Amino acid sequence: QSSAFGRLADGNKWTPRQAQAKYGDFCDRWATLKSEAHKGWWYICIAPQYPFPNYFMFYQGIGNRMVAWQQYLYDCDGILYWATTFNWDIVRLNSLNMDRAEFKYGDGMLLYYGRLFGLAPGPVPSWRLFQVRDSQDDFDYFKLAEEKVGRDEVLKTINKVTTTIFKFTADYRVMEAARDEIAALIENAAK
Repeated sequence: QSSAFGRLADGNKWTPRQAQAKYGDFCDRWATLKSEAHKGWWYICIAPQYPFPNYFMFYQGIGNRMVAWQQYLYDCDGILYWATTFNWDIVRLNSLNMDRAEFKYGDGMLLYYGRLFGLAPGPVPSWRLFQVRDSQDDFDYFKLAEEKVGRDEVLKTINKVTTTIFKFTADYRVMEAARDEIAALIENAAK
């Protein structure tokens, strides 16, 4: 299957409008795939880029966190990110130029080699990795709230933050308030 947003199997780029004309509405296709496979994951790497959420280093933290929020919005069971320590080959790290094209957006680099930056050897987390961790915590909250109050109630709160794959708030305060609402749903259901 081709992805919802990306490249066709023949390698030609397409816009979502072209894909919709050729394959139909993404949400309908996704629902069909989910009903057949019962599970579905999505995948990000160097694409998609703005206005889509991703783990790029030039995004505000909310753009990193929205990956999991939209994962819930679109009923995806998981996310596959192609690499967290891309190019940790020690021989190549000795002469690594961080301006090289494959590192430009932080793609595949959620953990850095500490010694390269004058720190202890081994992995050093990026700020984006903390955002990824927090977004996965958010996703777990959503699933827990769904068990307690149902998916429709959770989506009412999610929709205050993101409504489509292209639209999400840039205001972290809106996101944090929504996360607090989800926590309140969980707490109130437990009473």
